[in-house]
Amino acid sequence: MPRVQEIDSNVKELRQTISGLNNHQLSLKASIKKLKERAKVMDEKISNADFALVQAVHDNANFRSKIVQSPAKLQRAREEKK
Repeated sequence: MPRVQEIDSNVKELRQTISGLNNHQLSLKASIKKLKERAKVMDEKISNADFALVQAVHDNANFRSKIVQSPAKLQRAREEKK
């Protein structure tokens, strides 16, 4: 009979351990879900920043192409056209 009580005690202890581990697993799953959401938001921000950077580089190149290197030369060319 003492052996049965010992086994019952072990079973009860194991069930408590399992219950605690299940609760911990649920907590970890919730944390993972939150982290995945944060990662998704960060990926979107990175994607938007990359797009903005590419656009800025394009705009910069466009503006640089419009810069006159020699204003005097440009003025002479304009006067010659008149």
